[in-house]
Amino acid sequence: MDRISFVGSSGDVKLTVENGPLDVKLQGDSWRNGTLIGTTENGPVSLAVGDGYRSGVSVTASRNSPWHCKLSACRSGRQTWEEDERRLELGSAPLLVRLSTINGPVAIKTLEN
Repeated sequence: MDRISFVGSSGDVKLTVENGPLDVKLQGDSWRNGTLIGTTENGPVSLAVGDGYRSGVSVTASRNSPWHCKLSACRSGRQTWEEDERRLELGSAPLLVRLSTINGPVAIKTLEN
């Protein structure tokens, strides 16, 4: 099983994994210079981010994917539960960080420094 773990706060980053987890830790309070796009198929997405993160973050999963969110911003984030997918958007536009899974669970938590 492949696994991708990423820690950072800037750059043009593309992460793709199949049948494995995608773990992302966003440092600082915003994404700078570029975009981060991370996708996994048949694997979980784990996102750790500071509670006051300002950049736009989107997490998308299949309709039946379990969600677990310990971030206080999850209660106030923009949630879209459509027929085929679930999406949570945090922070402000534009969406500079986009993470997604097909058939995998989602876990969002506060980044511990």
